[in-house]
Amino acid sequence: MRPAAVTALTAFAAFAVALAVACEPELSRRPSLVDEPRVLAVRGEPPEAKPGAGVAYDVLVVGPDGTHAPPRGGASWAFCATPRPPTENDAVAQACAAGAVRPIGTGAQVEAMDGAGLL
Repeated sequence: MRPAAVTALTAFAAFAVALAVACEPELSRRPSLVDEPRVLAVRGEPPEAKPGAGVAYDVLVVGPDGTHAPPRGGASWAFCATPRPPTENDAVAQACAAGAVRPIGTGAQVEAMDGAGLL
């Protein structure tokens, strides 16, 4: 092999090794990793209800070792009736995230009226 070819091959091998090492993902803080208790889901029963019908909501809390009981005192439940303006791309209106909510109750489970009948 010619010296130029050996140099190019060596440079390519060094580049490939550097690329492989640099592309290693940071695995310690993946969003899907449950390393502390967190709310995984909120369930409404029945899943669909007519406006004004009662719906029971409960919370699913999980941790690194499986399902957990909700925190002491349960969860604080609130409803946001502020419609999301068409100029916002978020799933929830920014006003709701800023605190424009109506309290429903506290506890592991809460019952409320769905839709227009809520509060």
